[in-house]
Amino acid sequence: MKIKRLNNGITLIALVITIIVLLILTGVTISTLTGDNGLLSKAFNAKTKMTEAELIEKVKVEVLASYDENGSLDKDKLNENLESIEGLALNEENKIKDFPGAIKVNNNYIIINSNGEVRIASENLAKIITNPTQYYGKEVINYKSNENDTNIYRIFYVDNENYFGDGINSVYLKADYNDKIAGSITYDSSKTLIRKMNPLWASKRGNNENSWKNNEKTSAWLCDPSNWTQYLNNDKANYAIGGPSIEMYVKSYNQAYEEYIDDNDIYTLGTVYSETNSPGYIFTLDGEESNLSNGNFYTTGVNSIDYKKYNSMYCGKNGKISGWWWWIASPNAGYLLWVCISHEANGLSESGYWGSSYVSPLISLKSDFEPEFGEEN
Repeated sequence: MKIKRLNNGITLIALVITIIVLLILTGVTISTLTGDNGLLSKAFNAKTKMTEAELIEKVKVEVLASYDENGSLDKDKLNENLESIEGLALNEENKIKDFPGAIKVNNNYIIINSNGEVRIASENLAKIITNPTQYYGKEVINYKSNENDTNIYRIFYVDNENYFGDGINSVYLKADYNDKIAGSITYDSSKTLIRKMNPLWASKRGNNENSWKNNEKTSAWLCDPSNWTQYLNNDKANYAIGGPSIEMYVKSYNQAYEEYIDDNDIYTLGTVYSETNSPGYIFTLDGEESNLSNGNFYTTGVNSIDYKKYNSMYCGKNGKISGWWWWIASPNAGYLLWVCISHEANGLSESGYWGSSYVSPLISLKSDFEPEFGEEN
């Protein structure tokens, strides 16, 4: 069979091959330019980051010019200075009313903290950080450790002071208690976060690990992230531990119930470190020994913790009491074998480390993760 040739001598087969090669090269070029990892996407992301960095620097300049003679940020002066930033239209809804506060500049939300720290956040995250109690107890529907995870996770605490060392404005989730497990005194000394989660205790006992009692060792086990990886999504969270510490629990509860404090059955919780034969925490109600606890500081007593509001996040379940309890990752000072718990009937209390209790794991979210909420919230 004779192969036809074009006038210039190129065969049809060669032409077809050339076209195919050109199509392949075109496809490679398009895929290189487009897609999540394409050159165009990378260039756009780089430009966005540069724009955000420039915006943050502009806000920082105005923040530095807004301190009063006592070295504190003056909100009125700050709002006045922020007006010089292009794209920022200050009004009653879009201005710094308190710290942390958020303003919208073009399509960016800028958070300004009382220490002068500035960051960019999504609209949803900015709302959570600046109005945390409006979101406490709400179910986060886009956090699961894996596709088989059936736990319900709720907004538990927003650390706008960086008290627990994960960074200012850190957001924490807590899972509803579901799994029951016996305590342990086995933990990885290099990984446990007991000192970070329990600052009051750590200032007295953190450097004396060789003398830790079993209540402290069990708390270290609860605070060891390597024991709770089944609750961790590495893309969305920094770590997961067996429960919040008593200091975080008290901070979250008091913040959440501040507006209800005048109700007869709502108390301000307190916890302090106590140097006893079993070093750990004791509790108070409204700054004093509880009159519901039969004369001891190791429990807050019957009906001292509300179980109805915030989706029963602090005790109870589904607005009811069933008599169960879950671990709190802190040692109780009542006895060298006791760890703090949240008891549905007896409030903040204690339980022997060897016994089985439910776990209500705490999740430290990454700063760029944006929680989403279901319609029922």
